Amino acid sequence: MGAGNKNNNSNEAVSLSARSRPQYHYFYGSTEDGSGVEAEVPDVDNDDSLFGEELVPTDREDEPSTLGERDLPHLIITNGDSSKPPPRDRPYPIGLVPISMLVLGVVLFLVVVFPNQSDPMPAYGFVPYTHVDRSAYDDPVENFLAMDLFHPTLLSETIPRTFIFPFPTGAFWTNLVLKADEEGLSYPIVVYPYAYKWSDSYLQLSYPAAHRVVEKLSIRDAFEPDITISTLEDAQNRYITKFDPLSVTLRFVSSPGSKWETSLVQGSPYATIKVLNASPIFSPLSKFKSVQCPGDDNEKFSDFTDNAEAEGSRRRLFGVCSIDESDKKSTTIRGVQFIFKNAEGLSWIMFASEPMNLVFDTATRTTIKSSAKFTGIIRLAHIPETNSNQTVSDSDEKTADSSTGLRRLIYHAGVYPTGGQVSWEFHSPASSTTGTSTPDTKTQSSARYATVTFDYATQTMLDTSHIPNEAAKPLLMLALPHHSNVLPTNVMLRSKKFDLVFHSIKGPLTPVVGSTWSYTEPLVDIGVDGPFKEIDPKIRRQILEQIDDDLDQLLPTSAENIYGFGKQISRLAQLTHISKKLHKDADQTNDFSTGLPEKGTALLSNYLEMFLSSQVTDKLVFDSNLGGLVSSNGLLDTAEDFGNGRYNGTFDTSSSSSLLGEKIPHLMY
Repeated sequence: MGAGNKNNNSNEAVSLSARSRPQYHYFYGSTEDGSGVEAEVPDVDNDDSLFGEELVPTDREDEPSTLGERDLPHLIITNGDSSKPPPRDRPYPIGLVPISMLVLGVVLFLVVVFPNQSDPMPAYGFVPYTHVDRSAYDDPVENFLAMDLFHPTLLSETIPRTFIFPFPTGAFWTNLVLKADEEGLSYPIVVYPYAYKWSDSYLQLSYPAAHRVVEKLSIRDAFEPDITISTLEDAQNRYITKFDPLSVTLRFVSSPGSKWETSLVQGSPYATIKVLNASPIFSPLSKFKSVQCPGDDNEKFSDFTDNAEAEGSRRRLFGVCSIDESDKKSTTIRGVQFIFKNAEGLSWIMFASEPMNLVFDTATRTTIKSSAKFTGIIRLAHIPETNSNQTVSDSDEKTADSSTGLRRLIYHAGVYPTGGQVSWEFHSPASSTTGTSTPDTKTQSSARYATVTFDYATQTMLDTSHIPNEAAKPLLMLALPHHSNVLPTNVMLRSKKFDLVFHSIKGPLTPVVGSTWSYTEPLVDIGVDGPFKEIDPKIRRQILEQIDDDLDQLLPTSAENIYGFGKQISRLAQLTHISKKLHKDADQTNDFSTGLPEKGTALLSNYLEMFLSSQVTDKLVFDSNLGGLVSSNGLLDTAEDFGNGRYNGTFDTSSSSSLLGEKIPHLMY
């Protein structure tokens, strides 16, 4: 079985130009090195991974590796059984960048030397703040992260460091590693168009758009476990084994020779599972309505289970699938393509890299099991409604002959993503290569552009040396609405070529063909000020007099918490900027305001130095365990500073600190 063909993506090792932005993000991280290629693991056989030339047994689950680092996005979904957030006595979900980092802005980029990503145990670099151990504040990492869910190769042996990388507090998958709920399930994560939860023994897959709740004040896509995936063999361990900007890989291990794993990749219309000597089990939300074989060009899908005329019959369909209903208690299906329908009206198509026997319990209709241990690749995709406003149940009538979208799902099933990177490059209009819109010609000469590139690593289900055409088939992914608005039209499949519509809380998703796609957008100069009209000299003087008084009265206080201090400094920057703007237009002859901008800038410099040098009560400290900056108050009390000690933040305080970062360059020059 050639399920592990190496990725032939030519862009993996392409180095970025000097003006390209590096792909490493401090808060998102990665288990890859700086080259864009997953780090090699010296002295460890490939037996420890399902990625490789073939699937083989392993007894090396606990051996260390030299994995590097990189980044990921953050997404949220509600639990299906409640619209409320987790109780306040539970750990704060990890996700938002601390406000302190926004206050520092450009300064941190200058003072923090990022780790050498090729070093198996990279140092954090020079960070000019007190290094602390969370345990000393009675809030160790184990209080909110389930450490047993990380593969040993991701954990650091150097105390007090927890991981071999700065922990990606904003990664989309962090809900998977928070302390589980009372039922042992994780909180859900969104990997568009699906959402996932996992427990000690199974993985739950949801298509949230099918469970949308529309109310007067809100629209919610709820998590419901439409398909639960497990194996007959009990899992003894489960891990996160790697992650990158667009994916996370989960592994369930029953024994050294029996395991299964899945790479959850953003934008994939399929859930992909790699199985080694295990017996998969599929369970529905309530019951399966039927199991089917895909129809050919001359017939629609035939629901053999519900068809009385087919009772006791055995039917083959070109070797793709056959059904045996000779046993009235169960239906046996053999092949490589199958259709599942559940009682809620959702249809799913499943692909297998090798023929497998599935047994459907027709008495309970709650399980579809593999009758024997399986080794290979399984891909599962929801068949959504078409773009002609059909209901979900109308998907029962789709055939490969009638639906262009279903034909595409079948055609592209053999190529699957295992991860992905996001990079960007800044350039002038002349070097723009995509067909995106161009700004007005009056501003084009000074305009700049950014090209964002998504680059997916891929593998094939089958041995392409025996099937050359299989290797040539492109990857099928889904783009979010804000991507499809700017992507070149030649990489997207419009409704005539793909009549199915995958939905998300952000809107309909657009099919994109290819493992690499880019879009270019103009960089807009927002500026600090809007149109400035002439002001009456008397009014200008009154404003400047008030600013002069405020610069004496409304000064930051060192005893304020980090959020309040950030707002106070932002106010000081705003007053200084206004004084500078009004002073330029004033009659400067014997004008008292001549020294106001310098006065404000000097104050701002003093208070910023006070903050950055920890001469405040709520000072910044460096979390040596997770590798990030947090406030001391936040570490002492998880409810202080809006959860800053656990890397939470709020929009209103973030915006005030962003304002400070915007004003400083205009005051200095």
